[in-house]
Amino acid sequence: MGKVIPFPTASTRQQLEKAMSGLRSNLRDMYDALDRVERGYKIIEDQTHETESNYQELMQLYIDEVGEEEVPFEWLEFCPYVGMERDPETGKIKITLIKMEVPEYEK
Repeated sequence: MGKVIPFPTASTRQQLEKAMSGLRSNLRDMYDALDRVERGYKIIEDQTHETESNYQELMQLYIDEVGEEEVPFEWLEFCPYVGMERDPETGKIKITLIKMEVPEYEK
């Protein structure tokens, strides 16, 4: 007897459409997840900038209180805008914290 070829139950077109429909659903879910992650990242980034700004303001008060020579360098780690100069004659280090305005597009 000859080889029996089964008749397909769904057309190639239907199979492709079903596969694409599944992938479209997955992609929609992935894009939604990416949007949520991006919004969350932006919120955390804004909070970080605000906290850095507050920290830098407190550091300036601290420097004014104790003097530049008494500031542990590791305390400057989270100050985003720090300037340091050494006086060539005295060897004294001058620390300046630069106040930066946040550009309008980042607000």
